[in-house]
Amino acid sequence: MFISFHRSVVTTSIHTCKDICHLNVYVHENTPVENLKWNLIDLLKQHVNTSNYYFEQLQFSLSITTIANYFELSSSILSYKHHQLDREEFCKLNLCSYDQYQCNLSFSIFSQTSFFIVFQLIVQDQNDIIPIFDQSNIDIVIRENLQPFYHYQLPIARDLDSNMYNIDKYSFVNNEFSYIFELVYINRELNLKVLKTLDCEQRSSYKLTIIAQDKGGQKSNILLCNVTVGDFNEFQPKFEKNSYTKYINENFLVNDTVITVSATDADCYDKTIVYSLLSDSSTTLPFQINSKTGETLLKYPLDYEQQSIYRFRVKAANEDGITNSIVPITIHVLDVNDNEPQIYTNILADYKTNNRRENDKDNFESLIVNDNISVDQVIGTILVKDDDSTKINKQLTVNILSCSLSITNCPLVLDRDSMTIRIAKTLDTEQEDTYRIVLEAHDHGIPPLSSQRHLLLYIRQRPRFSQKEYNFRLSTLSLPGTIIGQVEAHSTESRLTHYTIISVTNLVDIDSANGTIYLKEFIQNEHVLNLTVQATNTQNRVLFDQTIVLIHMYHYHNCSPVFQRLSYNFNASELRAPPFEIGQVQATDCISNNTSSITYTFVETDLVPFRINHDNGILTVTHELDRETIDKYDLHIMAINENRQTSKVRVIVHVTDKNDHIPTFIDNDTERYIYVSSIQIFTSSSSTSLIRRHNNDIDSSLITEYVATVNAIDMDDGPNGKINYYFSNNDAYHHFHLYNNGSIYLYNRKHLNVPYRLEIYAKDNGQPALTSKNSIVFYVCDVNRKYECNEHYQDEKLISTLLLDQPSKTNYYLGSLFIMIAIICFVFIVISCITYHIFLKVKYSTKSNGQSYNCRVEAKKNLIVSDSEYDNQTTTNGHLKSVSV
Repeated sequence: MFISFHRSVVTTSIHTCKDICHLNVYVHENTPVENLKWNLIDLLKQHVNTSNYYFEQLQFSLSITTIANYFELSSSILSYKHHQLDREEFCKLNLCSYDQYQCNLSFSIFSQTSFFIVFQLIVQDQNDIIPIFDQSNIDIVIRENLQPFYHYQLPIARDLDSNMYNIDKYSFVNNEFSYIFELVYINRELNLKVLKTLDCEQRSSYKLTIIAQDKGGQKSNILLCNVTVGDFNEFQPKFEKNSYTKYINENFLVNDTVITVSATDADCYDKTIVYSLLSDSSTTLPFQINSKTGETLLKYPLDYEQQSIYRFRVKAANEDGITNSIVPITIHVLDVNDNEPQIYTNILADYKTNNRRENDKDNFESLIVNDNISVDQVIGTILVKDDDSTKINKQLTVNILSCSLSITNCPLVLDRDSMTIRIAKTLDTEQEDTYRIVLEAHDHGIPPLSSQRHLLLYIRQRPRFSQKEYNFRLSTLSLPGTIIGQVEAHSTESRLTHYTIISVTNLVDIDSANGTIYLKEFIQNEHVLNLTVQATNTQNRVLFDQTIVLIHMYHYHNCSPVFQRLSYNFNASELRAPPFEIGQVQATDCISNNTSSITYTFVETDLVPFRINHDNGILTVTHELDRETIDKYDLHIMAINENRQTSKVRVIVHVTDKNDHIPTFIDNDTERYIYVSSIQIFTSSSSTSLIRRHNNDIDSSLITEYVATVNAIDMDDGPNGKINYYFSNNDAYHHFHLYNNGSIYLYNRKHLNVPYRLEIYAKDNGQPALTSKNSIVFYVCDVNRKYECNEHYQDEKLISTLLLDQPSKTNYYLGSLFIMIAIICFVFIVISCITYHIFLKVKYSTKSNGQSYNCRVEAKKNLIVSDSEYDNQTTTNGHLKSVSV
């Protein structure tokens, strides 16, 4: 705030003093406080002419009033005691009005006599207050299309000075929009005057900066006025198309978008379009529209047999509903084979899981079996249904589509005769404890439909101890309650595992929940306590495992380091760039019961691609490993305590496989010729039929015949080394089966063109999968037509022969008869032509009247006539005319 100080003017005036003396003092506000001191006696003497007053003998005191609190009286000296003389402060206390130039502060000063003074301090205003807007910015909306000279009231600036100095005028900081807006300040009201009609579509907003100035020339802060031009709904929504047509299948998914309509509005702000459906019929539409986006969704399933065409309208309107547009919509429903066969499973109660949630519309079911369940045990039944009414769709097939490992290694088998699910093999949870099995059912409609049902098979594993034998050490000085060690049995349901000590002993006991073994009584002497600990599944007590626990009770002075495990197993990936850590061995000093005093070293002196940290036992690979060279390292590590007592432990490092080898075929021959029987194989290149039917009631084209076996190897391990075989040409699968063991069978001879070229490649199951560099090519030939498959024939593009599905002997004889008739007709035509030629030659050999006809003479004449005609004619359009002979 800027404050301008003027020189203070102190004037006094005293009226007639008798018992009451009126003393008026005039000062400007903001007069320095040190100048606001008055000697009452001097003031009285200066203005009282009589000598009857003895003011020096008077003792003065202030009245107790609000105004008197601003003053201090010391003897006859009256002073203003506040830090500043501010007129606006007194106005705030309602002692005067803000509009008045002078503020009169009046109070009484008493004496010990009846004489008292009425002191009036008249404070005159100065221009010390800067005008200020209470808000730095405001937002206003002025609707478009209003008539000019519309007024909009604005907030005014605040100035606490008197009328002599307060607000004088308002103005724009810049005059960019002075032709549109004008500020009008009348009767302390500020209005924004609109000089012309606004158009939102041309300009939607304006930013005005307003400043106030008082009569003393001081300017206020800036008021930012954001003017938004309000939209007037003057345009109608307009669709992109005049009509919409859509074709959808009757199996269209519910809640999917059928069609999307879009309309736009040219208005400035009122661009929000609200869409709604209008129907002329009383039938409920199976559609719903998103009122904001115009997406028309399918509300419930369609049925072509009930209704194939839907006609309705969509209305697009503004939010205020003043304007709208309507467009017609036509939806055609196309008929399809829309009912999939459904698979229903009925799992026996003993194998159902109650704590696993079934989801995906009953298309998922989980079951659990014990790992000791017998092979061929029935665990449930299957029912397949199809709601389609056509007869062909009722021909249903169901099979196991996939298994989490492989179909050949699946733990379940489907008996299609009895439609039961049985256990196919002995279960082993060490290989896999969870299987995801997919059942698939097919119908024979057009197009054929299928459905799947997922079975999640959990194998309830019996608890298995991580070690067959545990060794613990315990000092003879240990107190009852000391924890000796912990045994642990792993299971898919660890929370159901219960630990007990089978052996009879009073020295130790075990925590049944976590397998912690602790001391119950004092130890009398050194010995080895041999215990048998059993872990049992509480829900199924036939599932249990046992382990041996040896507790070595030692004297304090006969103590060596104790490893936390009897042996260690680590995994290290081959071909990984060294160095990298693979694990840590750790031993505890039984005296200090810590690991920091232990050092570690290798027992063997042979060179191994490993390094051990002597302080913490961390094992590090120092050289690149190759599983195909060495797949396992058997090491021994020694732990040494401060007393040079030692312990040893066995460490086995397994080198894990990476998919670094491609499948390689064992056979050296990349091309082989295979000969199969000619049942149902026909060619048109020979008149001899290769038909051979053994029985008219049997479709011999479907007889399966072994063709060949391919064999490839992969040096990798596990899935990386498992090989699958594939045909390069997908058409081969229509006639041949290629199994995972490399066996090739011919199962369909219909439409098989021989010789047939089969190209096979191998691919492993690694990540990423690797494919063999070379492939093996088989040429499948007819055993009765070996000449078509010359083994030295190098052209890979063998000529296929035309196959006939149902040839007959009758067709053969009819063909021969037609050929004979054609030959006879040809000979007859040739003889007729020769005879006619001889007849013409004799007829024209001579002419009548003994004149011979010379063709050459006639031709020469014609040529002469043509030349003469050419000489008499000019060219036409620059081109020569043709000459005919």
